[in-house]
Amino acid sequence: MLLKNSSHIDRPLFYKARITGYDDKPRFQKGGTFNAPANNSLPLRFVFDTAGWPLGPYDGELDIYLDKTTRPAVDQQNLPARYNQRDDLEKARDGEFLYGLDPANNDIFPTHTPGAFAF
Repeated sequence: MLLKNSSHIDRPLFYKARITGYDDKPRFQKGGTFNAPANNSLPLRFVFDTAGWPLGPYDGELDIYLDKTTRPAVDQQNLPARYNQRDDLEKARDGEFLYGLDPANNDIFPTHTPGAFAF
């Protein structure tokens, strides 16, 4: 995520980042401080281990505060994400069925996409 400070002064800020699963179970939480340089942008990167996470959609939230005690947040970002393996999925051979795309889940993740139809 790219954060821009359009003011003419450097600004120390506090953040809280969270990622929750479709079941609303928290998978990642982190808070900390950073310095936003004047008239500049900076990338905010979060590294987290996905070992043991089920495949599927996740919701990310990033809240920016002026300090640890400021409420409400001065900026809030929703970061939808999905976790999938890097391995290529195998296509079924004639007469085989490996898995399916359930159109009933279209509200969770889009199934009517060129990639889904190509499969």
